[in-house]
Amino acid sequence: MEKLWIECQKCGSVFWIYPDEIGTIYPKRSIDYQICSKCEQEVNNKNQ
Repeated sequence: MEKLWIECQKCGSVFWIYPDEIGTIYPKRSIDYQICSKCEQEVNNKNQ
């Protein structure tokens, strides 16, 4: 399956996801707002 390469909008690191993960693992409303799992964990920890 083809991978989508995405640059994290917070730290600038590049990571990849499968296109079918956008709606499940990455349930973001907009493809413009993408952060890597490390930054996402930091955001989630701050919100707890």
